[in-house]
Amino acid sequence: MAEDKDENIPRDIREYAHKAATQSVLSTQASQQAQEQAKIMREAGPYLTLGIQMILTIGIFFGIGYWLDHHFNTTPLWIAIFTAFGSVASLVYFIVTVIQLGKKSEGKK
Repeated sequence: MAEDKDENIPRDIREYAHKAATQSVLSTQASQQAQEQAKIMREAGPYLTLGIQMILTIGIFFGIGYWLDHHFNTTPLWIAIFTAFGSVASLVYFIVTVIQLGKKSEGKK
């Protein structure tokens, strides 16, 4: 009896009804949101690591200075020198990277 009813319905309406019944309403919205988030992360990704790189650079140079101070018994000399060098180096890298990323993003537009 259900088959008799299906035969009276045009094929395109049946296909649409089947597609609408099997496809989640949220799946298209979720897909669009996922694509938007992926685009945002691709654009922001290079900037997200800059802070971590700065902290690690300064920390590593501080550690080298700390080790040298304890090895040569010259406390705070090498800590100050290497921390200052690490700070300058990380800041220069930060500025150069931001300028390069800015030029790269301007080139895409």
